[in-house]
Amino acid sequence: MIFCNIHTHHIPEYPDNILTIVNRIIGKDSFPGYVEKCLYWSIGIHPWYISGEKQQWQELLESVKCKNVVAIGEAGLDKMSGSPMERQIDIFKKQAFLSEELQKPLLIHCVKAWDELLVVKKQVQPEMPWIIHGFRGNPLQAG
Repeated sequence: MIFCNIHTHHIPEYPDNILTIVNRIIGKDSFPGYVEKCLYWSIGIHPWYISGEKQQWQELLESVKCKNVVAIGEAGLDKMSGSPMERQIDIFKKQAFLSEELQKPLLIHCVKAWDELLVVKKQVQPEMPWIIHGFRGNPLQAG
């Protein structure tokens, strides 16, 4: 039996029967070692680590060219973050559209911003799966 860990921030030292997708955060994690040590990974601009958007966006566009990238994110919206919500929404939307363009799922971090997330979802109208980690909402929010 194969197990799947679709979101971790640690390079795995697991047995072969666990498929792991390691998350790399642009603006926080260094690049060396990820490609060599991870079969699969996701990459995105996390709302906690938004700094130079243009530079981060360029780094993201370069990184997604790697065949090991199977998902976009951890992207998201977080009212506890120091970044202004308008800025977070703009970067999140860009990543959502990138996920559609590349036909890769979007891994989402959302804290106290469910209404904003649902507005963006209506605007993007995604065909790719949106995967929310740590979801604790209700069925209406999940819709």
